[in-house]
Amino acid sequence: MEAHSMEKVLRDMDGIRIDSGVTTELDSAGEVENDDTSNDHALFEVRLSAGKGLGLFALVDIPRGMRLIAEPALIILPTSEPDFKHIWKDFKKLTPHQFDQMGGLSSVSHTVKSSLQGLIRHRLSTQQQYSGTALDAAVKDEMQMRAIFNTNAVAMGMESLYGRGLFLLSSRLNHSCVPNVFQDYNVTLEMTTVHATRAIKEGEELTLSYCQHVRNNHEERAEVLDFWEFKCDCPACKGPEVSVREKLRRRIVELATGLAKYDLGSLDYATPSNHSKALVWGEEVLLLLREQGLEDMVLAPAYRKCSRYCVQLGQMEKAMAYARKELEVQRYCLGTETAHMEMDMEGAEFWIKHVEQMAEKDRVKIAMNQKRTRKEDKKAEKKAAKKAVKGGR
Repeated sequence: MEAHSMEKVLRDMDGIRIDSGVTTELDSAGEVENDDTSNDHALFEVRLSAGKGLGLFALVDIPRGMRLIAEPALIILPTSEPDFKHIWKDFKKLTPHQFDQMGGLSSVSHTVKSSLQGLIRHRLSTQQQYSGTALDAAVKDEMQMRAIFNTNAVAMGMESLYGRGLFLLSSRLNHSCVPNVFQDYNVTLEMTTVHATRAIKEGEELTLSYCQHVRNNHEERAEVLDFWEFKCDCPACKGPEVSVREKLRRRIVELATGLAKYDLGSLDYATPSNHSKALVWGEEVLLLLREQGLEDMVLAPAYRKCSRYCVQLGQMEKAMAYARKELEVQRYCLGTETAHMEMDMEGAEFWIKHVEQMAEKDRVKIAMNQKRTRKEDKKAEKKAAKKAVKGGR
């Protein structure tokens, strides 16, 4: 992006004036109120995706914020049992239809250590009395089911706090480095949810990011995807815009790294020197993320940073505007059932309340200062009047 076009966009991004010392009202957010937890399959269909196997494709135009999927886990591996100790029992509880559906998911064989085969064979032969061809088939089935689980299971909560779960429908979502949906495990609902993070056209494939840090460069993303035997051909990885996108993503990483060091108090030539400059850097990160089409929950911490820098600068109106933008992102990525986030003193609503409390303290402080100033002005006026009376004698 050229400097003059960057400057033009910076004049009014997100309805929040970015030039120093000026604040305006936030534009009203068009939120989609659709938190129905049922899966409306009329919104999309499962069909072949070129070079990717099966995928999910929109059957209608889908607005940003619409919930597309809400489903409970078919299989859960608790954090306390990372060795699959009892997971085979869960596999055996599946109905024939569920077992067939799970068996149709993709799998990467190297996600299961080959050394496990001997241990599984020993357990099945001694504890469950399998033998001969039946034993061979049972060992093959368990190895395959483990590979399917390891390939498709996702973390339930931060750092897999609630375990890892296999979700049949959302497992069909393919990867893109410029995703159009966001998946998250909702603790309040005890389901994984998938929301559209931008408007999706009829016929367009629904995609999410398999990479935790989608802003990383192409080589880093390709290395992560290679483990899953996946080759990405999205606009960020293939086509005429790749070099420009890579340059912008490197700039995002450079800015984010500098801000992280600044927040830790480690200042050097690669960090902003004060809160005002940190805010400018943070606003550039926001702009570049959106320019790259990265409009899922990666935006939320970026808005939070900008809001926090505004608080530190005493720009409370602007801080609240950014806090509301964070809430908008949270709503269209996660929905409204986020009581678990507020209980943990996380999320945009908690931050908004915090900013409101600080703003109120500032208002009280300003009011007290104004009252004190008025008293001092009155004293000065009386003193001046007495002095004038004495001078006239």
